[in-house]
Amino acid sequence: MSGGSLTHLLPDNFVIHSIFKMPVITLTTDWGTNDFYVAALKGEIVSLIPDVRLIDITHHIRKFDLLRAAFIFRNSYYYYPPGTIHLIGVGHKGSREESAGWLVIEDRENFIVCRNDGFFYLVADRQPEKAFYVSQSEKLSVGDERSFLVTILHELSEGKSPATFGPPLTAIKERKSFEPVSDDKMIKGSVVYIDDYGNVITNIDRELFERTVQNRRFEIELPRRDVVLQNISQRYDDVGNGQMLALFNSSGLLEIAQNQGDAAGLYGFSYGTQIRINIL
Repeated sequence: MSGGSLTHLLPDNFVIHSIFKMPVITLTTDWGTNDFYVAALKGEIVSLIPDVRLIDITHHIRKFDLLRAAFIFRNSYYYYPPGTIHLIGVGHKGSREESAGWLVIEDRENFIVCRNDGFFYLVADRQPEKAFYVSQSEKLSVGDERSFLVTILHELSEGKSPATFGPPLTAIKERKSFEPVSDDKMIKGSVVYIDDYGNVITNIDRELFERTVQNRRFEIELPRRDVVLQNISQRYDDVGNGQMLALFNSSGLLEIAQNQGDAAGLYGFSYGTQIRINIL
């Protein structure tokens, strides 16, 4: 068949309508992919919502590591279209008496289903626009929780209001991560994430760095005190293979890396390692 397009055989706006009617659901968990948990969750979701666009953000959060989960989610969340439903399944460390029930959060035209354990506050450093406590969710058994969550995802995808799941909350649980400190002579931050390349991501952002350092010389101390970095690179290959560098990544955070190498492994960085910038 030549000349013309198959689209004239379809109803007006068929393609656009189909794309935007498909619900988008993302999954962020610490469940891993070696066990059956994620596969069972996905099976139940697609059985109930056949036209879903199901996206894995990650299932490889370190167990119970809410800070790491929040960091990964924060750097992914805002890229999704309005109406996206996000499920956060990261294990809760509290005792039975401190059981964190589930929330449905409506914020910036997205929905987040997560526990009331401070996760959202770690992501946004503020209270959400709207939050609803899911009634009786603190009493769920392990065996019932997956189907319970899938039901919430299904009803949200069908346009059900979050207000129908339970009462609104004026405030959710707050939890804060470490913040960098600075004065005229230094900035002191810490490692908040290490990626699979061994690149070390800190909580020092570009705005704080530029405001504090201005046009002055500086030295970024590494754990081995005999090595300092005195420049900000734009790319990893601004330096030779095996050399260390500092740059601001796509999230605007200061990153310390080794070109074609593993900075974390070489220098012994770990989560919480202090990073100090001396201003000369």
